[in-house]
Amino acid sequence: MSSPDLDATGVTGEALVVILGAGRLGLHLSVHLRRAGVARLHLWNRSALEGQRLEMALAAVAGTGRPALSIGALPVTAIQTAAVVLVTVADGAVVAVSRRIAREAGPVHCPVLHCSGAFPGSIMAPLAAMGTPVGSLHPLRSFASDTLVENLGGTWFALEGDRPAVAAGRKLVERLGGKPMIIESSAKVAYHAAAVMASNLVVALVSVAIGVLEQGLRPPEAPGTGLEMILSLVEGTVANLKSAGLPGALTGPVSRGDSDTVARHLEALEPCASPDLAAMHATPADVYRVLSLHALALAREQGLPAEVCETVRNALAERATLTGQP
Repeated sequence: MSSPDLDATGVTGEALVVILGAGRLGLHLSVHLRRAGVARLHLWNRSALEGQRLEMALAAVAGTGRPALSIGALPVTAIQTAAVVLVTVADGAVVAVSRRIAREAGPVHCPVLHCSGAFPGSIMAPLAAMGTPVGSLHPLRSFASDTLVENLGGTWFALEGDRPAVAAGRKLVERLGGKPMIIESSAKVAYHAAAVMASNLVVALVSVAIGVLEQGLRPPEAPGTGLEMILSLVEGTVANLKSAGLPGALTGPVSRGDSDTVARHLEALEPCASPDLAAMHATPADVYRVLSLHALALAREQGLPAEVCETVRNALAERATLTGQP
């Protein structure tokens, strides 16, 4: 059985888009694809939905004129007649779901793309083995709750895999108003690590900074004061990045070559309690040190003289030597 040609029908005509997995990402993609004009969409989930997720799922399939939400049993007919299938299950379930698709609905002729950031499309080997075009489509955006993100326009999406899969993914991204970015399959893990550093680990860094800050706040402070204070600073930094880019957005003692302040910061940070860091024989000072070394490279790009950079580097290294850290 052949599937509709996405190029011929377009994602707003008779082409059917199947989304397997009604978690946060699957629900967001479903709702926004419908809003973007995708008339035929089938959403599947392994287990029953409830609450906000059920409401989003029903909104995604409303008005399709046919059963378009299924639970438990794989929607074999929908998969076999789809123009494209998106697998939006958890990373650890992608291979199992691809194996199930191949076993229950194969052979599948349309492109199948998973939405994991950490793996290439080739992990869906059971499908690739039967000639199914496979790939991956990953939004460079975080979804922190079940509350619907109002707009995916302008969001970057990483695409990789077999050519037909990438072509189908590009059409979906463009329909959403997103920005497609083709990456090498071999670079997928590094791409995802970069995304984690710029998103998830920024949250962790903010948490470390708040922990240090609150040790010096005089009680009683309202809960959330530390986060409010740090967020104001983070928002200003993001604004600087947008307006000045890199390395222009870098400010602070490293940018100025103020080695004395850097040394005093490290001295103040060494005793700061952080149980999770202590388990690794580390302190917030080590976080400061590692990031400052990279900030120093940016400062050099800004024009900080080499001899001043060396003074700052020595201050960072001296504190490391005194505390026994490498």
